[in-house]
Amino acid sequence: MLSPTSSPIPSFTPTFMPSTTPTFSYGTPSFTPTFMSSPTPTTVPPTLMKAACSQSSDCPTGLTCPAGGGWCQVALYLSTSGGYYRDEKWVSITGSSFGTGGTIWAQGSGTYGDGSGLVTDETFNIPCGEYYYINCYDMYADSWDGTVYSIRTGRAGTGMLVANNGGMSPNDGKDLDLTAQFEASNQRNELEVSEAFAVRCQAIVVTETTTTSSTTTTTTRVGEDGSNGVGGNNSLCPVGQGVGPEMICANCTMGKFALSDQCRVCPAGRWSEQIGSSLCDACPEGTYLVDDGVDARYHMLLLLCMYCPEGTASSVEAATACSNCPAGRFAGGRGKSTCEDCDLGSVANETGQSSCEECAAGKYAVQSRICQNCDAGKYSEYSGST
Repeated sequence: MLSPTSSPIPSFTPTFMPSTTPTFSYGTPSFTPTFMSSPTPTTVPPTLMKAACSQSSDCPTGLTCPAGGGWCQVALYLSTSGGYYRDEKWVSITGSSFGTGGTIWAQGSGTYGDGSGLVTDETFNIPCGEYYYINCYDMYADSWDGTVYSIRTGRAGTGMLVANNGGMSPNDGKDLDLTAQFEASNQRNELEVSEAFAVRCQAIVVTETTTTSSTTTTTTRVGEDGSNGVGGNNSLCPVGQGVGPEMICANCTMGKFALSDQCRVCPAGRWSEQIGSSLCDACPEGTYLVDDGVDARYHMLLLLCMYCPEGTASSVEAATACSNCPAGRFAGGRGKSTCEDCDLGSVANETGQSSCEECAAGKYAVQSRICQNCDAGKYSEYSGST
């Protein structure tokens, strides 16, 4: 039972867990919260809380309060670097996947495609304990050409790493856009990655000392809403647990993970068969999972990650859909991570093909996409000619 008068949670130093694959990433920035002005309180090593505020003075040192109040927010810094054709790149931060759910920050004026190019230490603010998404777009939809990104808690490459797509350049494995411009009506095809990230809230222990004319009283408060002078909903449960009935911490069940005292259904592209999990595993390449945090039954086992159908492929982990093979390439079975080139003399003249066809006698293959009649004065005696 959680109680304001319970024994304090043992002191601990928050551990940052960086992303090594395109997965959920967590970071704990270093702050020194000050909870009272006099006398000076004693706190455990600096932690980050989810705290309500009406003004920035309500927040721990290093956090700010948004205009109009809400949750105290931490500043994060986004940079992109390297690669080629940099003016083809555009980035946004949103509240939901695939560029939906409200824009937190966007490049340039915020209009799709405006201000494209590399960015350095672009700042945006989010509360801890909530998921957000970085969305990377390419004008030609043919990958980010080696360009990479990072979100950190400090400028100029300092602080904790929060998200970086596992260090890989964004690429959804498809190339279906041949126009030399950003198309607002075609954003989903031009999206190369939509990575979820969050800054995890941590539990706190605050010891307050009050002195009167005759006595000194020391009171230890453990994550009590409002008791520490800043309000909020602090993390109380151990890793992998959420607050259940009667305010008792309990292990999260299969298909769910714990974040800020809540057991949440895994998002699209992820699953968890562990009881008491703090992370969901990514569906492997060649598979996908559509349900986005709605029904835990679709996220309980690896086998619930569906194989990509014939004619489609997915080269990334945690995919929410598979991409049709482009013309000239094919996927001859289920669960393919890449599409294969047609053999010489064979063509796949449409997208989403599961096989290629040989060109008939008298014709030859052009870029594995069409069979064309032989030019005047020339002939092809055999099928499958190039």
